[in-house]
Amino acid sequence: MMKVMINGPLNDFRTKRCSFFKVFYSICTFKYLMAKVMFTDNELLMMNDEQLMPAKYQIIKKVQNYFEELYQFYRPSYEEVFQSIPTCKITKGENLNNQPYVVFDFPQIKKNMNCCHLRFIYWWGHGVYQYLYISNLTHIEQTLAFIVNECKHLDILTNASVWEYLNPSLKAINQLSLSEIKGIYEKNKLLRLDYISQFQSLNHHNLSDFFNKLYQIQKINYGINKTI
Repeated sequence: MMKVMINGPLNDFRTKRCSFFKVFYSICTFKYLMAKVMFTDNELLMMNDEQLMPAKYQIIKKVQNYFEELYQFYRPSYEEVFQSIPTCKITKGENLNNQPYVVFDFPQIKKNMNCCHLRFIYWWGHGVYQYLYISNLTHIEQTLAFIVNECKHLDILTNASVWEYLNPSLKAINQLSLSEIKGIYEKNKLLRLDYISQFQSLNHHNLSDFFNKLYQIQKINYGINKTI
């Protein structure tokens, strides 16, 4: 009987002490976590800005619509050269080096690429990256000669990371010889021609230049005689 009377208060004390340390530990942990995720004044402004995310959504939507209009404008001219109605693919994402992006592929890039494809990437805060992918050539010499003569203002990717968009290895085409470009093609089994611009500087002439080069290279490799 005496043992019960002593242990009762002791157990109660131990329980309260444990509860106190648990609460104290939780408070310390919470303060530590808050210190780690402390928001800057600029972040707090953006977090409380009700117009920021709707504006971003509208911009991304407009870029998607812009690329869709490009596809509808140029598709009829390519139905013959591609032997069918070429499809495009428009995709978007949130994390290309921590920035949103929209990708436009024409024709849609698949595992076994057919001769050449266009890829435009609207990259938030960076501009528009325009790419011409060239592979599976049936007339290599004629295609490379066309690139040397008609694509002098573009850059060419020199390494094998053809899907890498951050700090790629680029050289101006006008600084390379025909044999050097051929060496890049034979090494990578694919060429990527690049051009970067700001979105506000895009115009019909700028974009039609890439579409025309796509057409001309397809024509060289498949013998289609038609102009756009």
